[in-house]
Amino acid sequence: MEFFNFYCRRAFDIYFRILIIQKGQTPFCQCFVKMENAVVVKNLSKIYKIYRHPADMLKEMVFRKSYHQEFKALDRLTFEIKKGEVVGIIGRNGSGKSTLLKIISGTLDKSSGEVRVKGRISTILELGLGFNPEYTGRENIYNGAMVLGMSKKEIDRKIKSIIDFSELDDFIDRPFKTYSTGMQARLTFSVASAIEPEILIIDEALAAGDMFFVTKCMDRITKMCRSGATVLFVSHALPLVQKLCQRAIYLERGRIIKDGPAFDVCQLYEQSIMQEISQKLRKENKSGTEKKIWKRGPINLVKVQVLNKNGKESYSIYQNEKTTIRLHYKAEKTLHDLAAWVLFTRSDGVYATSYFSSEPYQNLGEFKNSGYINITWDPLMLGEGVFYISCGIYPYDKDLLLSAVAANSYIFHDKCYKLEIKRKGWPLQTVFDQPATIIHHALNSGRPSQNK
Repeated sequence: MEFFNFYCRRAFDIYFRILIIQKGQTPFCQCFVKMENAVVVKNLSKIYKIYRHPADMLKEMVFRKSYHQEFKALDRLTFEIKKGEVVGIIGRNGSGKSTLLKIISGTLDKSSGEVRVKGRISTILELGLGFNPEYTGRENIYNGAMVLGMSKKEIDRKIKSIIDFSELDDFIDRPFKTYSTGMQARLTFSVASAIEPEILIIDEALAAGDMFFVTKCMDRITKMCRSGATVLFVSHALPLVQKLCQRAIYLERGRIIKDGPAFDVCQLYEQSIMQEISQKLRKENKSGTEKKIWKRGPINLVKVQVLNKNGKESYSIYQNEKTTIRLHYKAEKTLHDLAAWVLFTRSDGVYATSYFSSEPYQNLGEFKNSGYINITWDPLMLGEGVFYISCGIYPYDKDLLLSAVAANSYIFHDKCYKLEIKRKGWPLQTVFDQPATIIHHALNSGRPSQNK
């Protein structure tokens, strides 16, 4: 029977090739050889039917009338991935990343379009697939690995390295249900990452556990991406995408916004995120100022703005860039000898930095009617994070202690404005980044030489 099936498949394959050549087309297998494409996606769409009530599905079948709304998770995507390419898939939650990868891996049906894959494909999308809580860790290694497509012989060869990587030697023969959440994550990731596919689909967020084990997970993911396999890598960590991937695809609402070099695509995505954050914080800053204002004098702050390096209002900026706080005031009478102050407080309550124009005193001139004050940092060296801005205007007094400025201000806005600062490159939680110089003194023949 096996021989019969083999010859039937062979005859069909020869007929298919002849049929294509007669029509003057290139066989698809030859296209792969010529173009070396591992994945081809053409006009791919995925549409979900959304029903308001469960009964609407039955009513639609009976009355032949539409009772649903269509949601396009993917909308006519077209791209090719060459053999050996490492491609990052980025985008907001709900942009279609998971749907795309499930269709490519064959676990979800498409609505329309074409998806062609050449090579053994493996996915690390869901930890714990095939694991039974009643079985031991060792038994679950075999179950989980077989679900991922590994043979028993291959598992026998790799089981020691899987256990060693998970660091669960003392617990491997105990029931899986007795493991802590972190231990379960260790074992399931160790199994899922032990495969050796030609095409690998991986989710960076699967790295789980304590800090040391997360580092081990990321090291293994890095090795996978550099192994020569074709990799589709989904991550929200843009520096990691730039490090591991030559190319990136930015998805938004099921459509490709940009497909190109990883650095360029990540920059576009990050700018989009920062604009969205800035708009949200701008609305939040406008709606939350009334409860935190103390006015004790003949001048008022009518508006406070944060300006980026281009002079545009923005509440999400990059670290170490020119930043301006603009205080718009309205004076009830002509005033002299006034000073302004600004305080940045990190979201955890730490005072990050401040500025007082009275230390040393700077004569700001006459305050009459309306105007604004610009306080500029070039660069602003605050660390990455969310900061609350407090500000005010106060009468100058050489004997006034800085700790008493807020209590003596004519107008005082206390933590009224939120500002998010992002660090270019790898995230690093610091209060601020201090510039420094480095000099290497190498002793050559007993005589020092400098390399800056």
